[in-house]
Parts: sequence; structure tokens; C-alpha cells
Amino acid sequence: MNEKKNSKELESKSPPTGLLPELAEGLGGFRIAFKMQLYKGFEDEYKKRHDALWPDLEQLLKSRGISEYSIFLDETTNSLFGFSYIVL
Repeated sequence: MNEKKNSKELESKSPPTGLLPELAEGLGGFRIAFKMQLYKGFEDEYKKRHDALWPDLEQLLKSRGISEYSIFLDETTNSLFGFSYIVL
């Protein structure tokens, strides 16, 4: 069953990249990737906070339509690369 979603529902789940709700509606979902830099000296704190997903964060992600979420640390450069899939 493919129900039509109103634009308010779509706007609340649209990415900050400006994907128009009218264009996103036929997709069923979309992927977002991001890159960040971890400050030197914060590696242990990052690992501690990302070893396990907090239950309240998991609930928040799911409530926003995020069905997949991964983040990776490149230990040679301290670059963080993240990926999420948002279901419309």
C-alpha cells in the first residue's frame, strides 16, 4: 500500500541538503553521507561514546525515519565518515 504523505510530513524528514519534498516523495527514502574531523586527543572519548548505540538515540533515529546509521573513524587521519538512510 502506497499512501500519499502530506508535505509537512515530508518536510520534517527532508535532509538539510534541500531535497524538495515533491521530488523525494517517489523515492521511498534517501541516503545522506557526511564527513567530520575528530579533534586530536578525543579518540578515546569518541570510541567510548560510539561502542554501543544508546537506546534513547536509537529511538530518536527511528522516530525520524532513519533506518540505517553508521559512522566510521579513520584512525590515521582522525576523519569521521557517516552514512544514514532515511525512509520517507
